[in-house]
Amino acid sequence: MKINNRNSFADEAEALLQRQLHEWPLVADNYRALQALCMRTIEVGGVSVRLQYNPARIRSTASKVDAVSLSERPCFLCDAHRPVEQLSLPIGGQYKLLVNPYPIFPRHFTLPSVVHTPQAIIGRFADMLELASLLPEYVIFYNGARCGASAPDHMHFQAGNRGFVPIESQWESLWKEQGESERWNGGVTYSWLTRWPAAMLVFEGESIGLLQSFFCEVWSVLPVFPGEVEPLVNVLCTFTGGFWRCWLILRSCHRPRQYDRERKDGRLISPGAVDMAGVVITPRESDFSSVTASEMDDIYRQVASPALLDLCLAYLKKGHR
Repeated sequence: MKINNRNSFADEAEALLQRQLHEWPLVADNYRALQALCMRTIEVGGVSVRLQYNPARIRSTASKVDAVSLSERPCFLCDAHRPVEQLSLPIGGQYKLLVNPYPIFPRHFTLPSVVHTPQAIIGRFADMLELASLLPEYVIFYNGARCGASAPDHMHFQAGNRGFVPIESQWESLWKEQGESERWNGGVTYSWLTRWPAAMLVFEGESIGLLQSFFCEVWSVLPVFPGEVEPLVNVLCTFTGGFWRCWLILRSCHRPRQYDRERKDGRLISPGAVDMAGVVITPRESDFSSVTASEMDDIYRQVASPALLDLCLAYLKKGHR
């Protein structure tokens, strides 16, 4: 991905955010409201998980992502259907950077493909690494089509400021307390946590080529469930001083059994990458105030797949390196 303004891109992204905050009332209102949101912390699997009461996110959490519903609404990531106030920053002719008008993070961007094509990460993982190197102060993340993406019909990544999601901000201490690691092909270290219930494979290195090879190796053993177009995953990625770290969250389902928009005892919790990394978005006050640590542990264990993590580790340890 050829980027002409690589050295100044992060500054241009920040300038775009500031401009949108000044010129677009919706963005100004929602980012101002974000600063006043209630947060609550619970301990789950050795991680300080934070619950965020964010009513503005109900459009995403409650979104219908079946084929019929998608066909009946215009794609809000396509140029023709975006608000006229929403400005963009080009990224190498392949993606655009947009300020997310319904933020979770204090600084939150969406990075859609310039082409309307379905959400799928295969063939685009190297792009994700490149995007992380362009925005080293951000976590780049990917929600699979039925893994938290509210626009599964349009390929996109997102970016949120670092230090916000616990799995990223607490990673060093978490690895010391409950992490195990192995080496792959001399240039990639992969790790996993023994107590955290959201099964994930964490891998890091300095070579895009090796990281992409590792990702493809793991991808080759992941099952594609009936009705899906790719394995169910979330991915997060950071870049620091020539070094990438990626969190691959391995999933078994779209939503937990508690998910229900109508039932009084149901939960309006639809985990995406941010939720699975330790910031749980609750658009309803009733969920925010009453969800317990044991319930979140249960939700994580339903949505994530320890069996898939075991499958990947067994495959890698057999000498596929």
